[in-house]
Amino acid sequence: MTTKVEEFITKIRHIPDRVIRAKICCIGKNLLIKADDVADYLALIYKDMPEALRYARKRGMKASFPSFQYLEQLDKLFINKTFLNSLGLSLINMKELDILLNQICQTIADDERKINTILENR
Repeated sequence: MTTKVEEFITKIRHIPDRVIRAKICCIGKNLLIKADDVADYLALIYKDMPEALRYARKRGMKASFPSFQYLEQLDKLFINKTFLNSLGLSLINMKELDILLNQICQTIADDERKINTILENR
C-alpha cells in the first residue's frame, strides 16, 4: 500500500514526460514547450497533495520547509509573468528540471513527517 506522499512523488516524476509531450522545438539545450498543459497538470498534482503539506502551504509555513521552496521554483518555470509565459510558452532546461524534481522528491517526505509532528504537538 502506498502513502499519499509516495503517490504525490510518483505524480511529480511524470512532469518530464508531460514536458516532452508539450515540446514545440529545441533551442540549444532548452525545450520550448506549450506551458498550459504542464501548468494544468501541476494544478491537479497540488489538489492531490497530502493534507499536512497542503495545510502547511496554506498557513504560510513555506519558508520553514525546503520542499515548498523547490515547489515554488517549479511553479516559476511554468506559471510565471514573463513574456513567454504570457504567450502560453516556457523555455525549459531538462537537466535543471530533473535536478529540481529530484530535490523535491528527496525533501517532500521528510517535510511531511515534520509537519505531521508539528500538527500532532499542537
